[in-house]
Amino acid sequence: MDRKVKRSILLAMVLGDGYVRIAKDKRYPSSTPQGVLSIKHCEKQRGYLEYKADLLQKILGGKRPIVHPCNNSGYPAVRLTKNHRWFRYLRNWLYQNGVKTYTRKILEYLTPEGLAIWYMDDGNLAHQRKNGKIHARRVYLNTHKSKEENQIIIDYFLEEYGIRFTQVLNKGSYRLTCGTQEAKKFFSIIEPFIIPSMSYKIDMKYT
Repeated sequence: MDRKVKRSILLAMVLGDGYVRIAKDKRYPSSTPQGVLSIKHCEKQRGYLEYKADLLQKILGGKRPIVHPCNNSGYPAVRLTKNHRWFRYLRNWLYQNGVKTYTRKILEYLTPEGLAIWYMDDGNLAHQRKNGKIHARRVYLNTHKSKEENQIIIDYFLEEYGIRFTQVLNKGSYRLTCGTQEAKKFFSIIEPFIIPSMSYKIDMKYT
């Protein structure tokens, strides 16, 4: 795995469901603070989080992160944490005033494998029905950002891959969406990197 792919995967984990904080090792008060990545998924996605744990060990070395059960607002969930100096850099790149921020520079670091992880984290595939029957699909990428920040992502996908996303209001913020034909273009790029347990997110069958 080359450096570009490794960086893309780590970026995608943070852009998606990951959160990075900066912390010192309490055992060594004078040590340089490190970044700590935390990722939480629902219990149903335990296999996906185990997959991420394997990737983190492969990319960063050291001990494989342990996937622990946890509580997510009353629902069963699983979580892992991983300390590494890399995450301190990612925190500086991705967070502005403590908030994850999408920039064109960050997006251009993403490889198709990184896009796949981002979609497995934040994407979903919905049915569109007519007269009770499914007649099309709609993809959502749940960025939940301002219109201006989402437009940066829309321009990126159009200019880099020829994929036309739009954005819609959802729960007080905006998320990306596209219809069946654009979804097919997107899925052709990320499908080789979608793991079996998450394949329902790219299942275009109308049954």
